[in-house]
Amino acid sequence: MTDFVRLLKGGDDAEKDGAAIVPGQPEKSHLVAQITPMKGVAEIPPKKAPLHESEVALIKRWIAEGAKDDTPENAKQRFDAEHPPIYSRSPVIVPLDFSPDGSLLAVAGFHEEELLSDWQLLEQGRKPSQIAPLQKTNAMNHPIYRITSVECVLPHALRLRFNHGLTRTIDLEPILEGELYGPLRDPDILAQVALDPEIHTVVWPCGAAFDPATLHDWPEHEAAFRAAAERWKHSAASV
Repeated sequence: MTDFVRLLKGGDDAEKDGAAIVPGQPEKSHLVAQITPMKGVAEIPPKKAPLHESEVALIKRWIAEGAKDDTPENAKQRFDAEHPPIYSRSPVIVPLDFSPDGSLLAVAGFHEEELLSDWQLLEQGRKPSQIAPLQKTNAMNHPIYRITSVECVLPHALRLRFNHGLTRTIDLEPILEGELYGPLRDPDILAQVALDPEIHTVVWPCGAAFDPATLHDWPEHEAAFRAAAERWKHSAASV
């Protein structure tokens, strides 16, 4: 459920099971029963490991304290099926293709943020900044990594677990610049991080996302991201 009012009401069985959330009364809130595991299994989340007892306790406390919608105005969803987004420029559509055996994924897309910054400079009649040339590669030979869980570690770090068992904590603060990643400096927006079920990576409603392979091998890519963040920062300052 993405709508707060619908969350309080519950699903199709609300009349039979009662309201999903009764503010101030966690013991009467059906959602609590759904997330509380019995013999290691919980109804919610479906087909996944139950929430940690600390997470269940946090939800109970939130309900007991009135179940108030404290989502910041700048973090609320601004569009839905009836109110689609209006783009100020053509959205970036990145070509994707799997190898026949499904072991490799080809992704076309480089320097989107730099190109956007340069386009803004050109619109102002200014000289664009230099972008490093693309390097030709014949094949993508790294494994396919998938992020299986994510935890926001305030103020600007993520703790990630990958399908190969690796757990990595990444401090994103040094790279949060530019139109794409800059909004994540707001802890409330950073906390909206979610796992995309199709591409198995971290995404945000504001459009920010990362390649899971990049995050898996973050020590190899951090310097490049930091350098790019400096360029984005200087481009924004000169506007």
